[in-house]
This record gives sequence, C-alpha cells and structure tokens, in this order.
Amino acid sequence: MGSNSSIARIQYQASPMIFEISAPSGVRSFCGVMEFIAPSGSVAVPGWLMEHLGLSPGQSVQIRKVTLPKGVYVQLQPHSGDVNKMPDLKATLEWVLRRFIALTVGDTIEVSHENVKMRFDVLKCSPDRAIAITDQDVSVDFVKPLDGSEVTMPTAPAEKVEEQKAPVETRSGNITGVVDNSDAPQCSHCLQRIPPAQFTMHELRCARINWRCPSCNMVVLKTDKDKHIDELHSIKPCEACLQPLEVREHAAHKKDDCPARTVSCQYCQLTMQYRKLFIHEQSCGAVTELCSKCRKRFPRSEQKSHEKSCNTEPTIPSVGKLKVTPPPPPPPKEDIFICEGCTQPFHSFDELQVHYLTSHYDEHLSDIATESNRFSVLQNEDDPLLVDQTDKPSQPENPSPIQKQ
Repeated sequence: MGSNSSIARIQYQASPMIFEISAPSGVRSFCGVMEFIAPSGSVAVPGWLMEHLGLSPGQSVQIRKVTLPKGVYVQLQPHSGDVNKMPDLKATLEWVLRRFIALTVGDTIEVSHENVKMRFDVLKCSPDRAIAITDQDVSVDFVKPLDGSEVTMPTAPAEKVEEQKAPVETRSGNITGVVDNSDAPQCSHCLQRIPPAQFTMHELRCARINWRCPSCNMVVLKTDKDKHIDELHSIKPCEACLQPLEVREHAAHKKDDCPARTVSCQYCQLTMQYRKLFIHEQSCGAVTELCSKCRKRFPRSEQKSHEKSCNTEPTIPSVGKLKVTPPPPPPPKEDIFICEGCTQPFHSFDELQVHYLTSHYDEHLSDIATESNRFSVLQNEDDPLLVDQTDKPSQPENPSPIQKQ
C-alpha cells in the first residue's frame, strides 16, 4: 500500500518529474514520465532519444531525478526547410513544445504535428543549458536549416533569469528495448498511439487534461484552450487588404494571396501592389526596346522569344570566301544569212543569192537607174555642155550575167 500511495502522489503532483538519463558514453539528456508500467529496473524511451544518446536495446544507463529551471527561450535548427510549409510555424512550435518535459542544448528532438514529423537540433536554451518547459510560454527562435534553405521567422531575444538548483537522488536502471506503437490503438484526444495495456488509463487521464482543436488537430491543455483559439483561430482582418482571416492564415495570405502584397514588374522590376500589376505590365510590356544584335526594335513582352531566335540566326559568310563558278559558254550559233530587202533568213549564201535574183532583181535595177540619174545630174551641174545627155539613159555595154538571165 505504501508503494502504491507513493506512486499515486507522484502521478498527481503539481509539476511533472524530470529525470536525467546518462549513457555510458557520457551523453546526457532529460526526460519525464509518461506511465509507470515498465518492469522494475527497466525503462522504455522513444527511439529518437535512444538515437540521440547513442544507445542500443539492453544497454545500461544512469538515471537520476533532478529539478530544472523553467525555460523562457530556446533556439532551434531545423534539419530541412520543409518546416516553412507549416503555416505560422513559430506559434505552432510554441504550442507543441508545451508537451515536452525538458530541453537540453545538444538535443535532437522530433516534433509531430498533423501527421508530419520534423526534427530540430537544440542550439540554445535560457536561462540554463537544460530547462523545464512543461506548461511554460517558451519563446522560439530559428537558425538556418541544415540543408542550407532559409526559415523566415522573426527572432526573439533571450531573457535572463536566476538559476535554480536542487538536490538530486540517484537510481540505476536498464533499457530493455524500443517501444513500437505502430499497431497500437490511437487515443481520440491526443491522436497518439498508446500500447493496449496503458490505453484505458491514458485515455482517462488525457481526456481530463488535454483538448484537441477540431480546426488544426493541435492538442493543448484544457486550461490553454481559450488562449489557443485566440492566438491561432480568432478572425482578424488583414492589415493590407482588410480581408477577414484566421490569425494562423495571415502569414500565407500576405505572401501568396493578398491583393495588396508587394510584387515586381517582370519587365522593369518596379515594385507595386499586386492589384496594380496587370494594368502596369500591359503598358510596360508594349514599350519597344532596341535589340543589341540585330538593331531592330521589339516590345518588351517579346524580347525573350526574340533573343532566342536572334541568337540562332545563321551568319552570312563574307564575299571573299564565296566560291564563284562562271556560267557555261553558250552553244555555238549556226551561220544565218538575212535578206536586206525582206529580212528573210537563209542557211547559205547561195540560197540568199537565188532569193535575191528571183524576188528583188527588179528592185535592184530600179535602184541602179536612180543612182545613175543622180550621178548624171551632179555632173551636168558642173559642165553645162552635157545637159542634153542627162535625159538619155545610159545602157551598159556589157550586161552582167544576172541581167542576161
């Protein structure tokens, strides 16, 4: 009875018990108690804590009860930039960390929220290297994730408080294994997987102290229900566009959806409100600019497509490098004889002569007579004595062969 009453007093004490667990390698961490159901001399711890301590199932550890100062500030380093996908990460983590018992500088903790698991390294704690954070309003700060991405969250300065110390008592124990709760029933209040042997007791206790938000599935203490609703789910207008939204949605709204958010023109990089961007880019994209390569003007909206085609245009080779081939010589022409009287062509001179004698002989005689008369007139003008002879046509003494024909 004495032993059971002692356990009962421990379970319902005002503040959770905190234990320091030390591995043989000297690595230490702090944890609390979920249920007192493990066999005597053994303890079951989460897999991420065993990984942090470098333990394997069955190893011996040193456990002692301690009292830690209440934490006010913690600096975390995410393992990846996926934490940015969670809306209002800072407020979410401040609530999730309230379910932890203690944090120590150098710890690697695993946080689960809405079926998403995230890991963080604890870099700083205040007021001491190890702090108790149960039911505490702890300010959370972040540094650049291990994968090199950015976490855009405001920083919170650390506060200094006096260190608290208390005597401790020591007890040894063994780790007998890692608890695998993948097939265990799920608590309807906190959505955690609970071993069947502990499920009934856990669900009764969880229903008494915890409350699960139906909007975001975050589990908080019942005493913090109103504060959770006010800080995350109360409706407040956006400061820029006055659209009413839940507080937790403000960060994503200002970044992606707010019509008054600041954006840049894709052509001139001028910053303006998003609601003015369309009209501005319509006029800005129509402004023409000179291409530095082809020296032609194109609208800004067509510059990118033009640069691709302008860069791939074939270059024209210089004239000095062109190989000029002379044209082939024309085919040789046959000898053609043209009649001067009628321009009729003939392939031989004999054919032309026959044509001339048969077709143009009378014309030929007429031309000879005319020329002879003109010559006689010219002579008479020089010698008057020969005027009477000009009227007489001269007869050739010896007719030509053609005339004889």
